[in-house]
Amino acid sequence: MKAPDRVGIAQMFSMLPMLLLGLFGGAAADRAELRKHLMRLQAIAMLPPLTLALLIYNGILFYELMILYVLALSSLGGYIMPARGETPTARQGREGRPPAHG
Repeated sequence: MKAPDRVGIAQMFSMLPMLLLGLFGGAAADRAELRKHLMRLQAIAMLPPLTLALLIYNGILFYELMILYVLALSSLGGYIMPARGETPTARQGREGRPPAHG
């Protein structure tokens, strides 16, 4: 497989989970207490970059592991992004109130 093909496949795997899991992430964000939900998701989202750093440090990183990394991070993003869109700060603009200026 040539390098441009590999880049295209990696890009597809980075977007596909967000597309497929966004609806489920939105439903989960609607049902959960947002602050705890986001804190839990952000704590879990630390694991893929830490794992990637360990793999790079040990010199055992290869293309297939990068695809798994991208899938993990993108899958989490499918749950994090809808929850971020439901925070009170994000809702201020939709409710017609001007955003607070600090």
